[in-house]
Amino acid sequence: MKTRNEKLQPSLMSLGVQGALAAMFAVPMMAMAADDEVSVLTRPTSSIEVGVAGVSEKSAKFGEYNGLNDSGAFGIGHFNIGGGSAYDAYDGGTGTLRWDINGRDLGTTSREFGASVSSQGSWDVSIGYDELRHNLSDTYQTPQQGSMGGNSFTLPASFGSINGAAPSARVLSATQLGAFHTEEVGTTRRNSSLGAGFHFTPQLSIRFDYNHLDQSGAKLIGTGSQGGISLTGGSTGRAEAVNILMNPTNYSTDTFNLALNWAGEKGHLTAGYYGSIFRDGYNSVTWQNAMTTAASGCVGVQCYTNESMSTAPDNSFHQLNLSGGYVFSPGTKLVGGFSYGYNRQNEAFGPTTIAQASGTPYAMINGALPQSSLDGSVITTHANLKLTNQTTKDLLLSAGFKYNERDNQTASNTYSYRHLGNSIYTGVNTPYSNRKAQLELAGDYRISKTQSLRLAYEHEYIKRWCNSVVGGAECVSSPSSDEDKLGVTYRLKANDSVKLNVGYTYAERRADFAQSFLANTGNYAI
Repeated sequence: MKTRNEKLQPSLMSLGVQGALAAMFAVPMMAMAADDEVSVLTRPTSSIEVGVAGVSEKSAKFGEYNGLNDSGAFGIGHFNIGGGSAYDAYDGGTGTLRWDINGRDLGTTSREFGASVSSQGSWDVSIGYDELRHNLSDTYQTPQQGSMGGNSFTLPASFGSINGAAPSARVLSATQLGAFHTEEVGTTRRNSSLGAGFHFTPQLSIRFDYNHLDQSGAKLIGTGSQGGISLTGGSTGRAEAVNILMNPTNYSTDTFNLALNWAGEKGHLTAGYYGSIFRDGYNSVTWQNAMTTAASGCVGVQCYTNESMSTAPDNSFHQLNLSGGYVFSPGTKLVGGFSYGYNRQNEAFGPTTIAQASGTPYAMINGALPQSSLDGSVITTHANLKLTNQTTKDLLLSAGFKYNERDNQTASNTYSYRHLGNSIYTGVNTPYSNRKAQLELAGDYRISKTQSLRLAYEHEYIKRWCNSVVGGAECVSSPSSDEDKLGVTYRLKANDSVKLNVGYTYAERRADFAQSFLANTGNYAI
């Protein structure tokens, strides 16, 4: 019997497609051995798949994530092509350059594409793209005029009012029923990426990754309507008139990851930066509401209240990271990490004024805002350290420490609101912060191949607070607590199907409690 190594030809095969393809087929780029030979493929192979798929019926649920929501036929394909001098190494060559191009589910809304080129042990560059559509509904009906993904919706001038004085009177006319139309609702995610790495030496390297995410479309959301608005003709806009809207998702998110890596004979260290920047293309969504106290006869824009609701605010997050480890001896190792992050949200408050056909504009906010934006900032700090020692082959000792802090430095202010019933009340934002520290000492002893015993002690300390709450009030009833915990666990593995864990834990928690605690959350209207 003969054995032969097949060599991939560098040129691509040309595919000719005659008419409509009835089924998926693959064209592998490799030679075939004779019947009396055994072909040994010693290198990666490239392939192309092309075909036609068909969906018999339209269904948003069936195609919720795969793009097969509409009926009919469509093309679909996959491919994976590679080459470079590194491929010659499979036949004794010394090349290090390699490139790859690949794609999946092309022709659908869940498509993927990527390409990379690298020189082994020296550098690499890659790009990627993927897309995914989430089909939420194809049966949503609304009289509102406006495209999905937009932030402004209006009613036809001929729609008229809906008598909201009593639920039994809320009957739609033939004209109003005729204004309803069906909208397909969904969101589309488009993700693009770029990555690159470079080795300065075998021990020192740098890595950069960038990702851009676009999200478009809309999600359905229920909203209440502002009440008590005087309209032309003596009618009044009604409260608690619920609308189901296409809330736009016009978002973009950019993330950055930069890391410098060092690896020595006994230690390793990584210093990095992570950033995330979120942007919303809109700051509000507006719509018209036709619920009034008018019994009948109100036609035109004077019948409607124009209302608005804020959308997701822009924000950013930046974090510095440091992690590493060191091997003191074959049985003693130390690993740890530290990170410092800064989260910022300073988007201007969305429009709160609800215009009227006549008179003073009505607002969810009563009077002037205390400031034009939240001006929010949160600092997060994390640290961890763990030391392990394999004292004997059967005994492992460990000591670990973790520290987490979330320091909310957002200013506290008093806001005056009008609720849907047109009464006024005040609310106070309380920027909550907390700190948590944990210490753990543990020992694991292997009694036999099937039995082990673990003894662990843990101490936990938690502190909670709010920075400068309006009026000097506290925002938590228990500002701090600490706990000691001691546990023992016995494990038995009788066989692959039978495992037994038996444990006992004793814990004692001590907490501070403010007997005179009174939350400063505002004064609610009667």
